[in-house]
Amino acid sequence: MGSGELGRVRHCLRLVCSLASPPATRARPPQGDASGT
Repeated sequence: MGSGELGRVRHCLRLVCSLASPPATRARPPQGDASGT
């Protein structure tokens, strides 16, 4: 495992976080998350 592999993993994690975090956080509250709680 070299620094190149680490950079790739970090990039992947960043992409996944960016793609999964904003939409999930934005779609959860309006869908009724706040209402259910």
